[in-house]
Amino acid sequence: MSSGGIVILPVAVVAAAGAAVVLTAAGTAVLLVNAAGAAAEGALRAVGDYGERLEAELAALAEAEAKAARWQCVAADVVGLNARIRLLERRAAGGGPDLDVPPPVALSGGTIDQIRQRMRETEQALLAAQRELDAAVAQRELAALVAALPPAAATPDTITAVRAYREALARRRAPEERPEPVDSRRAGQQVEGVLAGLDPDANADERAAALAGAALVAAHPTESASYLRALRGTVRDLNARVARRRLAAQWLTTLEDRDVAVALVHNGPPAPLRGTAARLRAVVDGDAELTPQLRREGTELVTWAGEMVRQRFTRNLVLRLLREEGYTVDAEVDTRHTAGLRVSRADWHGEHTADVWVDEAGTIHGRVLRELTAAGDEAELRDRSRCDEFADHLAVLADRLDTGTGTAEVSVQRGHRPEHRQRDAAAFDTSTARSTAAENRTRDAGR
Repeated sequence: MSSGGIVILPVAVVAAAGAAVVLTAAGTAVLLVNAAGAAAEGALRAVGDYGERLEAELAALAEAEAKAARWQCVAADVVGLNARIRLLERRAAGGGPDLDVPPPVALSGGTIDQIRQRMRETEQALLAAQRELDAAVAQRELAALVAALPPAAATPDTITAVRAYREALARRRAPEERPEPVDSRRAGQQVEGVLAGLDPDANADERAAALAGAALVAAHPTESASYLRALRGTVRDLNARVARRRLAAQWLTTLEDRDVAVALVHNGPPAPLRGTAARLRAVVDGDAELTPQLRREGTELVTWAGEMVRQRFTRNLVLRLLREEGYTVDAEVDTRHTAGLRVSRADWHGEHTADVWVDEAGTIHGRVLRELTAAGDEAELRDRSRCDEFADHLAVLADRLDTGTGTAEVSVQRGHRPEHRQRDAAAFDTSTARSTAAENRTRDAGR
């Protein structure tokens, strides 16, 4: 049997997905899941705020590399922004006006500049919707807070201060803006400064907890320093909770994205992870916490999704390249563990075909099979010639996937006769060729 394999590093697949002016659906899925996999808990940042260091690194890259890297940055922005939209939708569902919440941003369907402009507009619409919701629930929040104050603390001065703190909370800045300087000698302004640091994605319960801590500062003027320290700790803890919920939202919105869902349609997650998405949804809804165990499951789920979408993208890329080399795709065969193609050539006259498939690790495998029974020297000559021809094309395919980066390695077997296809065998029985590339990672196209 003649067979071969191409090992491609995941980073090369991500780079290939981003090497386009307008992304394909499969490329979109790769970049979104890659961005979700790289997401981490952290403070909010503005769309397009990549930092001076990253901008300098992008400027130093070659044009093609820079394009792929910028697409990865844009994908990270899309994942983060869509998570915030999801959180606002859940907050609004808890009671409030009929908000005009912007729809999630699609990474596909435009150039980098077009997607960035779409994100900037969406971010502004998101901030406007947040302000509208803040204003709509202001009186209800204030009334609930005052009602919760101990009778001795519910003085006119305290209520006035709480009202000012509630207004300060509504004036929180967009991520890219700096807060106004605070007069450290005035406890009231210090409280406003602390509240300005509350994450904009905080839900109603978290906002109420922050305002309750602020009210204690106002209600105990002689002990304001102690209560102010407690307020800072409260806001710090609340922000950490919001960051965990936003991380869960980043994972969930990515897994539910249309292009990602299409790439995963043939595969459900491994058995231990089949309830993970539902548990992440409970976190996003504010009904559960992102525990260490659920964080591990979420990471594993996104990792699995990354393997699947890279597998589908690689299969589609191989399909295009094989067509350019003169092959006809006779069938696309997806199994739980592989994404495969059955291909042929016109000059093979139906006598031979080749199976090409991508396994879960992203390795490309291929082998020639005989379709028609034939004997004699001429048949053997055709067998060996077509096997070698296929090996040559695998080597060409590896070079085109590599693009000089050293991220694709090919191993092929030459001079062998193909096996006869077993008509009653399961589609893409990969047992005889699964380990070809794993066992020999050295480039061997010339042997």
